[in-house]
Amino acid sequence: MEYLEDIDLVVCSCHPAAIQLVSQGLFPCSPLALTLAVSMDMLEFVSDLFVNMAPNEQAWQQPL
Repeated sequence: MEYLEDIDLVVCSCHPAAIQLVSQGLFPCSPLALTLAVSMDMLEFVSDLFVNMAPNEQAWQQPL
């Protein structure tokens, strides 16, 4: 990992932490007890990567 950042949030019932993170372009990895969020840009990159990568033909072979 090349980039980590701590973000302090002021959370109340009218402004949940998950909503605040999504508005900042981050995807919360837990709905309630948040300890990690991932950039939406990184999620889009990984999604594009897996859609466009060559299939692993070894994974489909049955062991002898």
